[in-house]
Amino acid sequence: MRGNGLSLYVLNSAMVHVRGGSFVGDMKAERRGVIAFYGCFMRNGTQVTGNFEDESELDVTIRTYYGGEVLLIPLAEQECETAPSTAPTNFPTITHIPTVPRPNDSSMRRVGISLIIVAAYVVLSVL
Repeated sequence: MRGNGLSLYVLNSAMVHVRGGSFVGDMKAERRGVIAFYGCFMRNGTQVTGNFEDESELDVTIRTYYGGEVLLIPLAEQECETAPSTAPTNFPTITHIPTVPRPNDSSMRRVGISLIIVAAYVVLSVL
């Protein structure tokens, strides 16, 4: 069961840097307030889970309103698991969405012009 109140409440463009600790209760960032977590974290909707540099764990619900933000900042000195694991671990598994390069406008124009040239050549060769 969660605590009866908020463990962290950030508002009015304030920024809180969280590098460790234990938290009981949800968190809230509103009116351009920012909560920045340093370590290995992942976010799934309003749930943030992961580990701080000192290996303490975080599993908290964070709600954002009116431009509030949550930043997850990895540390260079901390190794985070990035590939799916086959066994349960204490670290979150982060999987990036595959990206496919999309053609930009100039490449689409080149394709269109090439098709026009081929079509013109076919028409002229038939005549």
